Order: sequence, then C-alpha cells, then structure tokens
Amino acid sequence: MPNTRDGFLNKVFEDSPYGILVADETARIIESNPAVRAMFGYSGEEFTALRIHDILAPDSVQMAEKHFASLEPDAGFMVLNHKRKNGEIFPVELGVRRTTHNGRPALMGMLRDISDRVKAENEIREAGTAVRASQELYHTLTQAMPDFIYALDTDGRITYCNRWLEQFREDPTGKTQHEIFPKETADKHLEVIKKVLETGDPSTQVEEISYPDRKVFLENRLFPVKDESGRTNSLIGIMRDITDQKMSEARLKASETRYLFDNAADPIFIHDDKGRILVGNQALCDTYGYTPEELPGLTLDRVDAPEDVPHIPERMAALFANGSARFTTSHLLKNGGKISVDVRASLILWQGRPAIIDL
Repeated sequence: MPNTRDGFLNKVFEDSPYGILVADETARIIESNPAVRAMFGYSGEEFTALRIHDILAPDSVQMAEKHFASLEPDAGFMVLNHKRKNGEIFPVELGVRRTTHNGRPALMGMLRDISDRVKAENEIREAGTAVRASQELYHTLTQAMPDFIYALDTDGRITYCNRWLEQFREDPTGKTQHEIFPKETADKHLEVIKKVLETGDPSTQVEEISYPDRKVFLENRLFPVKDESGRTNSLIGIMRDITDQKMSEARLKASETRYLFDNAADPIFIHDDKGRILVGNQALCDTYGYTPEELPGLTLDRVDAPEDVPHIPERMAALFANGSARFTTSHLLKNGGKISVDVRASLILWQGRPAIIDL
C-alpha cells in the first residue's frame, strides 16, 4: 500500500469501480488503481513509465491540453478518446480536478469506459430516424437497453418508455414532467426541452433529485428527432441512475479531504457558528499543546488573546457576509504562552452541517 494514503482512502482507491489516475505537474502518471489498469491493459509499473499523452488518442491531445490548462476545481466531466495498450481507441468519460500528492500539486482523474454507451446511443439515434418504418425494431432495441429510454412530444409529455426507473414508482407513459418529478426538477426539464426544440441540438444534464426518503442522481441525455423538413417534432431521452457513481466520488473526495486535513503541516481547526471548536489537526495540537480530546468544547474566546476577543463578532459577521475572511490575531497556548497568527477563515460543510475552517 503506498504510504501516501491512509487505510480508508486506500480502500476507496483500490475498490472503486471507476478508473482513477494521479499525475504530477509534468503529466507523468504516479498512481493508478486496479480498475484503470484493467481498462487500459497496463500493469501498475507500466503506468508509472507513461505520461498522460501516452494514453490519449492523437485527436484528443490538443483538447486535453486546453482543458487542463484552464482547469478549475471540480470542473465537471468531459469525453475524450483514449488509447489502450493494444492500440484500440475508445471513448472515456473523464473528470479531473487539482489536488496534492506528497505535498506537491497533482491532477487526479476519474475515468469511465463509455464504449458500450456510445455504441448504444448511436444505435438509438439511428433507430429513432427509422422509427416510423420499424416500430417493432425500435421497441426491441430499447427493451434490451439497461438505461431508461423514453420519447417526448413537444409539450414534454412522455409518449413511450422501455421501462420505468424505480424512482418513478409507476409507468410514466402519458404523464407530464410535473406529474413525474418534483416541481423544481420538472421546471428544469421543461427549460431543457424547450432549448432542444429551439436549437435542434442534443443536451446532457446531471440532476440531483431529493425525495422524502432518499436522494438520487440522474444523467439525462436528450436528442431531437426531426422530420423530413428538418423540424424537430419529438425528442428521445436516455436516462441513467448514476447515484452509486456520485456516492463513490463523494467518498473519495471526503477521504482525500480528511487525509489532507490530518497531515497538513500548518495548524487547522474547525468550529461552528457559535465559536465552539469541533476538531483540530495534529499540527494544531502540537503547536497549542492540547490533545485531540481536549479540543472539542473549547471556544474562540478561550483561544483568542483577551485583547482580541472583542473583535470576534465583527470577524464572524465579515465571514458570513463574504464567505471567507483573512485577519491577524493573537492566540493563547495551553501553557499560557501567546503567538501571533495569520488566519484564513472559510465557510464549509462539516459532517453535513455548516461550519468554519481556520487555516
């Protein structure tokens, strides 16, 4: 097990059904999980001798360079053609974000082989063009698909579906968007439907839908069906439940965040909006003299020096107004000593609740 990952992160990394690659600043591959090795046909040692360009199809190199150069955190997914060890070119859905590896900047990518999906979508589009001539062929093809395939009229009413997702609970054929989804989701669907009808261009959306007992994520692809004159007169949709994928991504991101928090060289603590400290990292314990068990329950007015305590309310107000704040203050150590610190405070979610992180 690489010593750059703790046990929990390593398990998520090794067991993920999605391919994961980590590359350094020079685009050299430094980490790979079993799923991505199986996808490309390389061993772990072979991957470490490669650069990102070595596994990209020639027609995707320029697009990848442009995307990575302008990459912002959580920049979403894109589709690029990649190349297996045996030379086969295949499409990959790729999500990349910046991170750190052994204290140095790095890129982490999550990859999914979508060869079967692209092939199926091409077949669906071809079948959609010929649907008037062969309804039985269209029906047989869509019934064989693992995804939810549906057709819409120009009012957004479902006119056909191959099966219905568990989220619908009943056959949605003949129903409007507002009869199937919560109002906010239905309104968004109708906006997308209107745009596809107006432009004649396909659309892909990832939607988060909250039900009383659960939350689901659906990837919804919508394609126009045009008549002989080129006018869009109906739509074909392909919907996939990607909740498991999203949960896997969230667990990986949470474990990485926890690892970076625990191993940061600078003191970090997290507190609630009442100024009560929830947790601190090891660097904070070493600097301030507290054990991890002593930190929860401490309040900012006991950590800040007496002369700085009156400034706490105005700093909190600025933080909530802007989402972040920077200031210099004095903190008390457990042994009574005093240190001057530059604080960068930001609003975050900690264990599902609003909190503040001070770096």
